[in-house]
Amino acid sequence: MSDEWQTYGCQIDGQMAFVTYDHGVSTELDSLSFENLAVFSIEIADPDSRGMPAGEEANRLNALEDFLDELLQPDRALIVGRITCNGVRTLYSYTLLGSAECHEIAGAIELQSGRAVTLRHCPDLTRAGYWQELFPSDDDLQVIKDMRMHEMLMERGDPLTEPRPIRHWAYFKTADSRRAFLDDVAQHLRGLNDDAYETDDGQFAAMLEHVGLPDWQSMNAFTMKLNGLATKAGGEYDGWETELKGPQAHS
Repeated sequence: MSDEWQTYGCQIDGQMAFVTYDHGVSTELDSLSFENLAVFSIEIADPDSRGMPAGEEANRLNALEDFLDELLQPDRALIVGRITCNGVRTLYSYTLLGSAECHEIAGAIELQSGRAVTLRHCPDLTRAGYWQELFPSDDDLQVIKDMRMHEMLMERGDPLTEPRPIRHWAYFKTADSRRAFLDDVAQHLRGLNDDAYETDDGQFAAMLEHVGLPDWQSMNAFTMKLNGLATKAGGEYDGWETELKGPQAHS
């Protein structure tokens, strides 16, 4: 288990979901001797209207994950991620243990917690459980970046409730591809002002600005569209920045 865990929000079967996965282990998966995927799904007690844990339930679920880690044992298994969706916390692990042993562990968690626990156990030499169910898509990676900005602003005391100018950058190899990008942006997104210039290293840059809220949910509608349009035009969307609001803005 590495220290490089990431979280992003997404939709699974039309339901809000949060995925947390070990990004650091992505370079080590192929060398692991753990051949089996064991996925433990634990019922959330009294989930909120979104199917998410409420109040102290998040701490109780974290304690159950620690208990699972103890039962699996680090030399026999590795937990690589979790999905929280529709009233269920699903924990993903790779392990040397067989199906019977993992069913015993699921039973121990049920006994400890009084919750329903289901198990999915199968060989997974290609690590499909990690790459296809946990690892983020390009859009999910953009959510991660937006959530990082959201968290950074909040850590500095910004309540994220005041609209303000937000600037975006994208870079292209040719002026024509930049022009195609800006034309697409004008068709798909309203309220964006743009500026075009050439960088010192010969790239063709586009800076766009809109006024809005910088929380990740509000931003993501813009950033995923800009990321997709920049990629379509052969360029790269490079993210956004904004000014800090709140008590620490002038400190």
